[in-house]
Amino acid sequence: MWCAYENDMYLRDYSPFDKHSPAKPRVNGAVSNNNEFSRAFNCPMDSPANPTNKCDI
Repeated sequence: MWCAYENDMYLRDYSPFDKHSPAKPRVNGAVSNNNEFSRAFNCPMDSPANPTNKCDI
């Protein structure tokens, strides 16, 4: 894991050529689909970190 700062210019100009997805959806997408994460951090149901419809990964 590493820190990332991806401003609008980076996302617009460089991200189309990067083999990695942008950091925010890469991290938030994984944890928002994880029931254990939602329980551990008491994320309210239907919040961005605990959507009603989750993908089974």
